Amino acid sequence: VLFRSGGASTFNMAVDLRRLGAPWPVAVMGLLGADGDGDYVVEACRANGVDTSRVQRTTEVPSSYTEVMSDLQTGKRTFFYCPGTNHAIGPEHFDFTGVAAKLAHFGMPGVHRRLDPVGANGESGWVDVLRRARAAGIMTNVELVSIDAETIAAVGRPLLPHLDLLIV
Repeated sequence: VLFRSGGASTFNMAVDLRRLGAPWPVAVMGLLGADGDGDYVVEACRANGVDTSRVQRTTEVPSSYTEVMSDLQTGKRTFFYCPGTNHAIGPEHFDFTGVAAKLAHFGMPGVHRRLDPVGANGESGWVDVLRRARAAGIMTNVELVSIDAETIAAVGRPLLPHLDLLIV
């Protein structure tokens, strides 16, 4: 059985909030490939009333995606991950100028090649983005992804002072 769906924490949170009847505006911001997978995500967001006007598109890398293979007898799932735009997204893809949002939800620290590492200033790209969101008066929330504990600790601990909420 073949099933296609959008995924990852930003898409899931935005679309699920709209499907649950959230009475406030819901928008997404970030980077997608200028490809069919990116088109699918944008159209799924728009079909659910999610504003995609701050989503940037690129031809440099494909949209990130994961293929999930499920064994119908055992329920065991195997994941094949293409990082695509998750490796290309950086702090410059987040502009909070004029954003009226009260809460910004971010996801999956530990799988972003440009946001995860600590730079010459001693801070990661995540810290930069979270600090700028808060400076714009926006509460911050991060959702962790299931990866090895050492990576979560190394990437996640420096984010804690810049978070209002954390989904583990």
